[in-house]
Amino acid sequence: DVGSVKMAVIKALEKPIMKSGAFFVGSHPMAGGEKMGMAAARADLFEKAICIITPTKKTKPEAAGRVRQLWEATGMKVISMSPSEHDVLVSRSSHLPHVVAAALVNMVLADGHKTQQAQLCATGFRDTTRIASGSPEMWRDISLANRRALSEALRMFTRELSVFRKALLAGDAAALEKFFADAKMRRDNWKLGAESHSQE
Repeated sequence: DVGSVKMAVIKALEKPIMKSGAFFVGSHPMAGGEKMGMAAARADLFEKAICIITPTKKTKPEAAGRVRQLWEATGMKVISMSPSEHDVLVSRSSHLPHVVAAALVNMVLADGHKTQQAQLCATGFRDTTRIASGSPEMWRDISLANRRALSEALRMFTRELSVFRKALLAGDAAALEKFFADAKMRRDNWKLGAESHSQE
């Protein structure tokens, strides 16, 4: 299992697999892009990328250790956490961005807009919406499988947008600048940390 949602899969598979004397250890390699299939394969896909393994209280340490060794052999950095924690965290950092990218494309490139609208979509739009070109079927299934956590992430994101809109309508320049400054600081710090980890 290398899927993007863990709780549903573990609930379905852990018990029947344990009856056979084996253990099921969920994994989620955080690598890849919006393209699918053999044509999108890369030899260095997993190198220095993060892989999450999600053992449960029923998982033997030896089983989790073997799965960890498998991913480390591909060059990945392995993080272990509970299935429920995994689903909450990726709902914010992976699933929500896909929804936001799709919503942005659907709004900006709506059929009712003039032709010039698409012509004015340049680098910022392209970079922000790259992942909207992912598989609709796959993201339908991911969204449904993690609906509770994703719904909460959407609520939190909508609140952020509401704060910005309120400041915008009020003409609150200080609040708007702080909104962008906080985002810049957090992303710059995240990028710096990600780069330092990739060099370890």
